[in-house]
Amino acid sequence: MANDTRQELLDASELLMKFHGYHGFSYANIAERVGIKKASIHHHFAAKCDLAAESVRRYRGQIREILDQICEEESEPQDRLRRFADIFLGAYRGEGSMCLCAALTADWESLPEGVRDEVQSYWDESRAWLGDALFPNRSSANEPRITSTANAIISVLEGALLCARVDSSDQALKDAANAAALLLKQDG
Repeated sequence: MANDTRQELLDASELLMKFHGYHGFSYANIAERVGIKKASIHHHFAAKCDLAAESVRRYRGQIREILDQICEEESEPQDRLRRFADIFLGAYRGEGSMCLCAALTADWESLPEGVRDEVQSYWDESRAWLGDALFPNRSSANEPRITSTANAIISVLEGALLCARVDSSDQALKDAANAAALLLKQDG
């Protein structure tokens, strides 16, 4: 039961942060959503920053599992990129319609250190995965170009999520996936 409550708290905080960022939710919001007393949340998470950091850590783990699955199931870089782009399309169509770490990055300067560390790890892991998964035969000579391409791909897809949210349409994500494929083709 306690583990179920913990998961519900993480689910609620993730959803609220996707919509409102770090500063746009409180333990009162979480308690209302989960149906428990505010004081009960402290049994699981001493402070809001602990809850937020654990939410991001869990999110990162979920993304890592998806990325591992993509590499197991797809051998071609273009197919891996298509599946990576599908993550963002799924985020848009899912509850919250935003990548948790993109939503939190908007609060970057005011994020508590532990939350910021978790968000930074998400960005670092995503760029590293793109470099490894999309350029399996890379050499140190082309490393700067690969890093640049990985940065461009993640930036295009995360930015497209923001545009999709504003436009209430997934067209920006489809366009971003096509642009990312062109980047990969150009550098592949």
